[in-house]
Amino acid sequence: MIEFFLKHNPAKATAQQKGACRTANGIRFFEKPKVKSARETLVGLLLPHVPPEPLSGPLVFSATWNFPYRKSEKKSMVNAGIAIPHETTPDLDNLEKLLLDTMTRLRFWGDDKQIYKKITSKYWSATPGISIAVNEYRARWIIA
Repeated sequence: MIEFFLKHNPAKATAQQKGACRTANGIRFFEKPKVKSARETLVGLLLPHVPPEPLSGPLVFSATWNFPYRKSEKKSMVNAGIAIPHETTPDLDNLEKLLLDTMTRLRFWGDDKQIYKKITSKYWSATPGISIAVNEYRARWIIA
């Protein structure tokens, strides 16, 4: 099991925010600077947590994005430190993509197809960052 918290202000840039330009050979897609910056930040934050060997077998992936409270949040909620569901952009699935692709490149696992279950969420919170947990599947046999 791997479990850690990346304390930082999560970027709202996602892997889907690609740029495109027309060239003599057709259309070329590229990573926009804010996406590249978000990926580089993730790499720097994730590096200390990379396992010595990539995880094997089926995996359960869990991540919670905690964005800093908006100025419009009720003071009573903020003062109590209550996490508030984040219902605006970026989309949760787009946040997942950038994180999972980056963790795959860093060799947390062999391939993200190993992930058979995901538990993800996003909140407005007093403590900005990303909470991550990865568990290897353990079969439980019941012997009568």
